Amino acid sequence: MFYSFLGCTAVMLVPTVMMALFGAVPVDLDLFSAFAAGALLYDGVGHLPNCDADTFIFSILLFFTLDLLASNSDGILVALLGDAVHNLTDGIAIAQAVANGHGLKVCIAIASHELPHQLADYAVLRKSGLRLRDIIKAQLLTGLTCHVGCLIASYGGLYTAHLETLTSANFLYIALTSLLPDLKQSKGKFLKIISCFIAGILVIKACNL
Repeated sequence: MFYSFLGCTAVMLVPTVMMALFGAVPVDLDLFSAFAAGALLYDGVGHLPNCDADTFIFSILLFFTLDLLASNSDGILVALLGDAVHNLTDGIAIAQAVANGHGLKVCIAIASHELPHQLADYAVLRKSGLRLRDIIKAQLLTGLTCHVGCLIASYGGLYTAHLETLTSANFLYIALTSLLPDLKQSKGKFLKIISCFIAGILVIKACNL
């Protein structure tokens, strides 16, 4: 439990601090997103042999429904709710990974997509009128649901297989519906994007050794 909570804290706190430091500075988000896509795809596919098909489809439908709800409203509360649910699934993923002995690679995979996710949240919330200080407070509060997810996974032993399937679906859904489609719109960065994508795969693969 201690290492699960430690992982949740690091994964949520580090990207928030980075967002605070670089929120107002131009950042090439495409390259970081490419790294995140490679890491998430490799790790998500690695869980597929242990996945329950019905739970996997239900999980994809759940994430798709949340996406539709979020995209149909530009309200601050809706954006924060989506972030809180996303952090909840991250906490489940971290607790499951620690229990199975591969917590490091999952934390790397999650942290690699949390920074671009946090920067995207920054842009949405800042456009809605929130100040940087208020955005950081909101991100820290929604980040607490990561620890709630950790508790759910730790004390939900009967649902271990379903939670692992949820984790795999979460990683693949983010990579295939959010990160990769956005990268297709990038121009003049082909080699850099492919290099970062492969780097994401290799980093997670190295954690398996």
